[in-house]
Amino acid sequence: MDQVIETEILIIGCGIAGAAAALEAAKRGREVLLVTKHPQPQESNTFYAQGGIVSLGHDDDPELLQKDIIETGDGINNPEAVKILVDEGKRLVDEILIN
Repeated sequence: MDQVIETEILIIGCGIAGAAAALEAAKRGREVLLVTKHPQPQESNTFYAQGGIVSLGHDDDPELLQKDIIETGDGINNPEAVKILVDEGKRLVDEILIN
């Protein structure tokens, strides 16, 4: 039997991008449906990145992290995006993946 579900926003995939988008949309009062192919929502590429998500640690220096990201990106990074990652990354990783 077919089932029709109506929603304002449909997000497919519950990795970090999908989870972040769903959280932000919900905070803005939107009706969000987040779907994933696996019964366990943590089963995503983000879960298996294991170190592939960069964020500022407790005792890290923001300027050093920014420099490291730019060097690792061979200098072709968008400096504004790197700054956002350094400034907001830890809070977002904690909010989305840990808390």
